[in-house]
Amino acid sequence: MKVSVFSFIVVSIFFWTCGPGKSVAPEQIEALNRMVSQKDFTIEVNAIYPQITNSMQQVFNAGLFPRGSNLSRIDVSADGYYLKMMKDSVDVFLPFYGERHFGGGYDSSNTGIQFKALAKNLKISKNKKSNGYTLRFDASKRAENYQIQIHLTPGTNTNILVNSMSRTGIMYTGNTVSKTVTSE
Repeated sequence: MKVSVFSFIVVSIFFWTCGPGKSVAPEQIEALNRMVSQKDFTIEVNAIYPQITNSMQQVFNAGLFPRGSNLSRIDVSADGYYLKMMKDSVDVFLPFYGERHFGGGYDSSNTGIQFKALAKNLKISKNKKSNGYTLRFDASKRAENYQIQIHLTPGTNTNILVNSMSRTGIMYTGNTVSKTVTSE
């Protein structure tokens, strides 16, 4: 039941953020095509949509969420979180708001989703209706495996879905930036 409710919320947010209604310039489509074909871009995360559980409700009620956030949307626009795609590998620095199911050890400094790894089983599919792309891949850090799905649309809007056997599912939204534009 929890999975179906979470899936419904994720799909609803996806269609809300990436749905029709905005006209897209041909230059935006071409820029997205170039970024995806080169597999060289950065997603700057600005919001988190965690799975809502009783524990998350208690954390929210305790006032432990950042200012400007609510239970279903956490604002992290000024915090510098990202996912970088670099050919066949990813550099991920994302916060995690949710529950760990098992394992995890006692490393209290590593509570987020942070790793540099190969993007295994990378699959890229084009969505002709939205002129966007869906990237799916697996990545791992030590004993934790992640299934990551990225929905890119022209105009830089992006959704990242992260699933793991050790954590509740979580979705991030942000803006896609070409590496040639960033100041790195």
